[in-house]
Amino acid sequence: MKSVLRLLGIKKNRGYGGAIKSGIEKVQTKYVVTIDADGQHSLEDIDALYMKILETDADMIIGSRQGQMSASKIRGVGKCIIRGVAKMLMPLDIYDINSGMKMCNASIAKEYIHMCPNGMSYSDVIALLFVNENRLVYEEPIIIKQRVTGKSTISIHTAVETLREIVNIVMMFNPSKIFFPISTILFLLGLGWGLPIVIQGRGVSIGSSLLIIVALLIFLLGLLAEQLAAIRKRLNK
Repeated sequence: MKSVLRLLGIKKNRGYGGAIKSGIEKVQTKYVVTIDADGQHSLEDIDALYMKILETDADMIIGSRQGQMSASKIRGVGKCIIRGVAKMLMPLDIYDINSGMKMCNASIAKEYIHMCPNGMSYSDVIALLFVNENRLVYEEPIIIKQRVTGKSTISIHTAVETLREIVNIVMMFNPSKIFFPISTILFLLGLGWGLPIVIQGRGVSIGSSLLIIVALLIFLLGLLAEQLAAIRKRLNK
């Protein structure tokens, strides 16, 4: 089989995610694979991902680094926080959502990349989009080697950006996951604050009333956001 290598030139630095998106836009094959350019990924693992995606008919296979040491303790903690937040906001059975090595259906990826950021959080967001849209996503263990070249640019800013993008995705597809818990918490706080005062015959607490009113307003905003999300889904079908 003849291999064809095509280099894409980008006039302006679009960032990590922007570069990947530029490549995906030009892909003409059924599947597309992404790997990091620092030498940590083994090309042999591409075969394992390809066999897995054929075997399972999955939409995405993520190269999982589970069980391997993180580059630093801080990054390890950051990944745990991001996974925890993602699990609270959407159904997530994937461990290594921010792995740079992924193989996925190219046509589906092209549908989603316009919703992905150009920064380092691209890896997390594209995986979360596949998961949130009920695409079939599996993981396959890969081996991570020592970095050959370059220096990691992942920072606290990257983690904050990723968390912000997670919230954006949930707001886009399932806003009730954000609005309704906040509304419930505020309502219970207001009720817990004001009910004892009413029972004691001391009137109605202005603070508790305000909390309950805000909770109802947030609940109504959540209903409106759910309707807008449903309309957007119908328009995209």
